[in-house]
Amino acid sequence: MSLPLQPPFAPMDALLVDEIPEGDVWQYEPKWDGFRCLVFRDGKKTQLQSKSGESLTRYFPELVEAFLKLETDQVSKVGAGSMRLLESKELAE
Repeated sequence: MSLPLQPPFAPMDALLVDEIPEGDVWQYEPKWDGFRCLVFRDGKKTQLQSKSGESLTRYFPELVEAFLKLETDQVSKVGAGSMRLLESKELAE
């Protein structure tokens, strides 16, 4: 891959603080049970990486396929997010 950030790459970690920041510039979201995932896409190559730097690509081929279908103005992208596995009963709700 010819991306500016190469796997393995360490994602940002949350910073433990004593008080929640205040002000209009802060946004919050709930923390679901899941794990961090970095996505590296360079043309038709996509690689998924865990927070610890291990490859997740072979475990989630459906995610690789979905990322390759995303239309983008650039062929190369790096992204980070959380993955959550849902049970079939959760999907129905």
